Amino acid sequence: MSWLFPLYLAGAAAVIVPILLHLRRQPPKDRVAFSSLMFLEETERQPTRRRRLENWLLLLARCLILILLALMFARPFSRDREAGGVEEGESVVVLLDRSASMRRGELWKQGVEAVREVVEAAGVSDRVAVGLFDGEVEWVMVGEEALPEARRVAVAGLAKVTPGWGETDLGRAMVSGLEVLAQWNEGGRKKRRLVVVSDFQEGAKLAELQKVAWPEGVVAERRVIALEEEGNLTLELVSGRTEDEEEGVANAEVVRRVRVSSSRETQQTSFELAWEGSDQGAVVQGFLPPGGRRVLKMPPREKGDEKPGVLKVTGDGFDFDNRVYVAPEQPREVRVRVAAEEEGALERAASPGYYLKRALLGTAAVRPVLETVAAASWDQVAGGGVVVSAGDGVRLGEAGIAAWRRVLDEGGLGVYVVDGASAEAELKALTGGLGWKVKEGGNRGDGAYAMLGEVDSKDRLLAPFADARLKDFTKVRFWKHRVVEVEGEGVNDLARFDSGDAAMIAVRQGAGTLLVLTSGWHPEDSQLALSTKFVPLWFGWLAAAGFSYEEEGVLQVGQALPWDFKGEGKVTGPGGQVGVLKAGEAFVAKEPGVYRAEANGGEKEARWFAVQLPAGEGRVSVMAEERLTELGVNLASGDEVAGGAGEVSAEVRERMDGVETEAKQRLWLWTLVAILVLVIVESMLGASRGREGSVA
Repeated sequence: MSWLFPLYLAGAAAVIVPILLHLRRQPPKDRVAFSSLMFLEETERQPTRRRRLENWLLLLARCLILILLALMFARPFSRDREAGGVEEGESVVVLLDRSASMRRGELWKQGVEAVREVVEAAGVSDRVAVGLFDGEVEWVMVGEEALPEARRVAVAGLAKVTPGWGETDLGRAMVSGLEVLAQWNEGGRKKRRLVVVSDFQEGAKLAELQKVAWPEGVVAERRVIALEEEGNLTLELVSGRTEDEEEGVANAEVVRRVRVSSSRETQQTSFELAWEGSDQGAVVQGFLPPGGRRVLKMPPREKGDEKPGVLKVTGDGFDFDNRVYVAPEQPREVRVRVAAEEEGALERAASPGYYLKRALLGTAAVRPVLETVAAASWDQVAGGGVVVSAGDGVRLGEAGIAAWRRVLDEGGLGVYVVDGASAEAELKALTGGLGWKVKEGGNRGDGAYAMLGEVDSKDRLLAPFADARLKDFTKVRFWKHRVVEVEGEGVNDLARFDSGDAAMIAVRQGAGTLLVLTSGWHPEDSQLALSTKFVPLWFGWLAAAGFSYEEEGVLQVGQALPWDFKGEGKVTGPGGQVGVLKAGEAFVAKEPGVYRAEANGGEKEARWFAVQLPAGEGRVSVMAEERLTELGVNLASGDEVAGGAGEVSAEVRERMDGVETEAKQRLWLWTLVAILVLVIVESMLGASRGREGSVA
């Protein structure tokens, strides 16, 4: 049973009035003395302990009259199939976009209103779910709320929600909606509808739809909400690139670049690029046609890169995607300790340390610090970092062996160049007694040389040479090398000479790695230090030890900060909010900006992270409907509903159907007839009670 005006049902509460009137009966208080009664004997009055209802039929008639009056004004009608009502059992899943692109203008308000119309149009027998989506899906109503009031409360809560900064993964959201409909299909519901309320911007992801087959019987309704002013400029960070790659990793200049994009509907063709804040540097002005793109270098800042910066483009009406966040340069310091007998070993011309110092120059991501360590000073070296024995006749000694083992056990890297048979004992001590055999025999002489014949570029220590065009070592000649043999667990030959002798051997030692070279890099042994392979080779070793020379990729909202908290730590967000993290816990950025992460422990460390708006959120032009149909989506026929404007809403259509059904059934007329009959009965009962009272 349904009602056109259900609020009138509250009038049924008036039934309490006749009940109270019946219970309120009191005996007369005023007495009138008659002379004729003086000869009659007075009868003692019997006390009444409780009030009783004496005329049940009269009370029932009056109560029914009031109840039927309330029902008549509520205008009842039945939604059964014969009466022409709405078909029962429809399943409706509504998805509302809350991604960053919905922060423009009044889009979110329009989206909430569209969801309200769909939910209020659903009947009591329908099952409705409402979800919010960006990169993930959050369900705010999952079908248990059948009563209209409960649904209104759930939808009203959406007005208090604001769009986030996440990406628009439309495909994942629609697949999640299909999963809900599949669960409800077990009840035999025939009509299934998936309503998506979104701006349907071109940057939305649809990859998840390629993994599923659209189920038969499910219709997708595409409700596009848009603004009158749709033009937009977008600023994106382009990954750092080197100015001259041929100069080598360390000497190359890292240049930051940004991309300015314009949507097809943009009317403004000029823009300005400048740093926000009082320390603003240069301003870049440019021209960009509708739908165009330009890649520009970041303008310099007056105070350099010691503080976080915000670069902003101006020229459109929506600035949600007009900023790029830049973290201050913070190269990680790595200590490279070189075994030497004298402090000036790194400056002696043509020595191994001489070439090593000039190769390991700092980059924007890592800053190697070289220092020499004498045999008597190894006991002062703590674990971690990189240790080097360059093969110029320097022995480590017992203190050096102990220090190297500490470094390796804590995840450091040891680079050991074999310079003769005397190195055999040290290798055995460093690796816990592995069976090393070292002998001379690789000196070819008379201008003969060896070349690398096999290089395992799949190993992380040789990752820079994974590209087939870069792992060509045929131009590097080796004049001397030692023949080294070893067997045991954790031993891997990374490279071999064309003669078959080992050139690089990696031994897993504790949490670190010992890299053994059978030939040195200085000119006395080889041409390695003079080749273009030397610098990327060393920086590849540093990267394998946890000190990457490359800048981290562009971080986006929804991604975890790429830092492993070994202990407890805290993260300070762009708004100053502080989050405490436990050991091993990941921190996921929820909004763009610059974050500062600090680790608590014995050695306090802090790092900055710049988090950008997800790529694609600025592409706000409405995607073509064909992109969905090509993926098999069964879209509803007819014109798209743009925020409900220009068409009769679902709520109005539901009300019209109800009015038509009620007009055909005219149940209120039969209710009125019943009221008239009860009024007649009540009059007869009242008159009968009056006669009985008068006789008494």
